[in-house]
Formats: sequence, C-alpha cells, structure tokens
Amino acid sequence: MKATYDTSALDDYTRRYCAWTPRGVDAYESTRGVKHTLFGGGKGGSKTVTGVRIFQTDISNYRDGVFLIMRKNYTALETTTKQSFNKFFIPDLVIEKTEQRWYCDNNNQILFHAYDRTRDKNYEKLRGLECTAVMVDEASEGDDELFEILPSLQRTSAHHIDTGEPLPHYLYYTTNPKPGKNYLKRTFIDPRTKARDGRHRFIKSLAKDNPFNPAGYEEEAFADMSEPLRRMLRDGDWDVDQSEFVIIPQVNLDAISVMEVSDRSPVSGGIDIGLGSPDKTVVYATNAGGQMFKYAEYSEYDTMRQVELLRPFCEAVKARGGSVFIDTSGVGKGVVDRLMELYSASTVTGVNFGESPVPELRKKTTKVFQNRRAQLFWWAREDAVEKRYRLHLDYDLIEELENTWYEEDSVKIKIVPKDEIKQRIGRSPDSADALVLANAARRRTQLAKEMVLPSVQSRKQISNYQGY
Repeated sequence: MKATYDTSALDDYTRRYCAWTPRGVDAYESTRGVKHTLFGGGKGGSKTVTGVRIFQTDISNYRDGVFLIMRKNYTALETTTKQSFNKFFIPDLVIEKTEQRWYCDNNNQILFHAYDRTRDKNYEKLRGLECTAVMVDEASEGDDELFEILPSLQRTSAHHIDTGEPLPHYLYYTTNPKPGKNYLKRTFIDPRTKARDGRHRFIKSLAKDNPFNPAGYEEEAFADMSEPLRRMLRDGDWDVDQSEFVIIPQVNLDAISVMEVSDRSPVSGGIDIGLGSPDKTVVYATNAGGQMFKYAEYSEYDTMRQVELLRPFCEAVKARGGSVFIDTSGVGKGVVDRLMELYSASTVTGVNFGESPVPELRKKTTKVFQNRRAQLFWWAREDAVEKRYRLHLDYDLIEELENTWYEEDSVKIKIVPKDEIKQRIGRSPDSADALVLANAARRRTQLAKEMVLPSVQSRKQISNYQGY
C-alpha cells in the first residue's frame, strides 16, 4: 500500500491501480480489525475506489473467496460502482468477466448484486447469496432489514495463500451523509445511539483528504450547491435537517401562493391518473395569468369513464393551443392512448416518471437527474424560486410537498421514493404529481408561444419536446 500526498512521484500505473489515500489506508486497516466499517464523508473522498483497493488486495493475498459488491439497483450498479471497478481494479487479477460475476486470480470471485426491493420484495434472492466480504456502495440507500441480513451471507471462507490463515469476514459501507433518521446514522454516527461493541467503526473522508482529485476540484464541485448540500457533501455533515431538502421550500411556496383563482379556464394542465378510491385522479391546470390550481379530482375505476370525464378539460386546453401532460404509469397509459387519439400528440403527452430525463432547450442547471420524476419536481422547484407561476394551495398539496425531499449523491439528483411519502402521509401524493406535470405542460405551452415556428418540422420538434 502506498499512501502519499506527493502524487507527482507516482507513475501512471501506480496512480491508477495501486495508490491509496491516507484515509483509504485507515479504512483497509479497519476491515482487518472490525466487522463493520463505514467509510462515509463528502463527495470526492475516494470511498468507492478505496473499496476497489481493499478487494484487490485481498484477492491478491487470499484464495477461494467470494467478494460481494452491492448497490440499490442495477442501473446505478452498472453505471457507477461497476465502472469504478472496470477503471481501477488491476486487470491482471481478472481471468474472466460475466455480467454479474468476475472470476479472478487465486480462485476468487467478485459478485455484483443489486438489493432492489422492486425485483426482490422480501430480499429472498439476496438471502441465498454466500460470500466472504461485502461492499455496499452508497449504503444510505439501504433499509434496516438489509443491514440485518448482510452478516448472514458471510458463509464462504478465504485463506491466506502463504499462511493458510482465514480472512476475517467484514462489511465495508460507503456513503455520503444523508439527512434524517437512518440505520447508518443511528449505528455509526449519532452519539446517543451508535454501537459501542468494538465491531463498528466510522471513518470520515472528504475531498480535501484525497490528493488524487484534480486541481481546483473543491472550488468547482461545490460552488453551485445550496448551503445544506455543501455542509453534507463538502464537509461530511450528518446533522443537516431533512426539512432543508424539501423540494419546494416553504418560503418559496408562500411567495407564489394565491388565495383565490381569478380565472378557471385552463390553458395547460397535468393529470395524475388514479385507480379509484383511495387512489384519486387529480387534475391541475394553469390559466392565462400563470396561476396553477386544482381543477378537478375524482375516484373512478373504469378507465373509459375516466376518458369521458377528462375530455372537456382536454378540449378546453386544445382550444387554447395548450398542452396536457398525463402520467402513463399503471392504468394511465390506456387513458393517455385514448385521449391522444381524440386530441393528438400535440395536445396530450404521456409522461413516464421512471424514464430518463429529457434534454432541456433552456437548461439552467448543471444538475443531472435520476429520472423524469426527479427532473419534473426540480423544474417545479426552480420555477417556484423564480416565481414563474402562482399557486393556489390546499391542505393535501401542502402536506405532500412538505414530505417530498430531494437527495443528491455523487452522481444525480433524486426525489425520495413515492412509497416513503405514502408511509408518512398515509396516501399517494397525487396532487404533487399532478402539479409537477402541470408545470411541465405550462413550460412547453409557454415555449411554443415564445418560439417562432416557421415549418412543420419545427412544430413537430416542439410537439415531441417535453421540456423548456
């Protein structure tokens, strides 16, 4: 192991495959002495690469081990964690690669696995795994049950090549701080509740502790962040209050709120399709004055009946040259398909919250979004801050927005999962979903009015474009 701040003395091979940060050496030594090591700090602290170094060191010195690498879902696992292993793991140690398993020197294996609740509701597939050591990347995404299960997976032993001594089983977690209550904070951080059993250790690593970051990294990486985000991702502060990450801060809601709607004629709108009571269909509209308001809500199981109920709204928007954005998840797709047949794609647009974010013609932020849902909620936040719309608030919407938080890891902006919001408020956040759809439709309607459209092709581009 080589840990030095004098990086100029390192050749390219050593820098890429062998060099350790000083905090990384601490993390390695921790895995020799304790069962659970949390390497958690700020963005750019070399947390994932340290995991690469730990595993490649053990694979070089031990035989017959199974080294498990985990992330919450397969997309993040493939595009982030696995790419770090592809880039920084010594290639000479790998004999063969498959999608989920690397066969390595000394009869060792590296297994890539996602603990995705949507695919493995009760973690049954996870429970069947057997391994020697575990690395969980961005472990703050895991729930309590995950951390209860992980030690039970360590049923495979590895032995030192020279001495035959067994490798102690260990779990290595990486994460940026996460606000609010969670397992890692309770167990490793909070002085009132943290484990004092000698088996848990927290090591804090920040960008300033990583000599391999490019010059000027700290200034550039954190320059555009809000103060709460800087405290978390630059300073590694775990005590940031969750309310500071509400998607639309209360001060901004107060600034754009209106007591009464002056005109209920819709120019554009958003619709969240429900399955019937208690999952309601909610319609939000924007009028010519830029006021957004709840236009209608109802409980209806029959999708064709929903189409009939929504037709007058779509007709009114079409007559004013506007757009309607509708959630296509679940039964929403059938409703969208029928309304598009009636009013064309230039008026009705289906939006899948789980899809990739769309390009932005007038991109105002360098943020990268986890999915379309995160992008739409962030637009609603940006436009509220800039007072691009006015909003008529009701109790349901206020409660839903108060319980909708954003998160930012080292890669993307995320919105707290819908299931977590349901657990807190006891219902689906239908009004908030309809609101962000309405705001996206308002953006496109405004864009179409502002831009000169000299050709059919230009009109088609605006019709296909869902952003601003």
